[in-house]
Amino acid sequence: MLTTRRLEPADADTLADFVARIPPHDRTFFKADLASPASAGGLLSEPGLSAIAALEQDTIVGFVGSHRLAGWSDHVVELRLVVDPERRRQGVGTLLTREALRAAVVAGARKIVVEAAAQEEPTIALFEAHGFEPEALLRNQARDADGRFCDLIVLAHHVDDNLEALATIGVPDALTR
Repeated sequence: MLTTRRLEPADADTLADFVARIPPHDRTFFKADLASPASAGGLLSEPGLSAIAALEQDTIVGFVGSHRLAGWSDHVVELRLVVDPERRRQGVGTLLTREALRAAVVAGARKIVVEAAAQEEPTIALFEAHGFEPEALLRNQARDADGRFCDLIVLAHHVDDNLEALATIGVPDALTR
């Protein structure tokens, strides 16, 4: 049975085990080193970061990190979603996206953004199904594990424009006003 819960610094070993199952070409997508328990624990202790995991028993099969931006963008939360390759297209990403959206709105976010490689059509479709819209294309913004440049697409979810959709995932109307 699939469950979700927030990760704490004590979950660093479990998170590092999850990251070890992610293929090297997918790890280039991470903005932080999560491969060792020490670095994963440091990330999970970082102020402004929230991490939610999808678990089967005690094994992480998906992870979404939410990082609130600072200063004049403190109304924006950036998401980073990773699903175990063996569990992709089985609803794990959908579950984590909904949980991350709910948590971000409860925390006061008015805009939620995510970056995806432009060629990752299933990932883009997942976010679009949750009210995200393409907002920017960043040409040659990233490099894959082989050093080839790739474009990133920035998708944004504007909370005030998506009130009806948020209600379907359990976000009370009072939180979105």
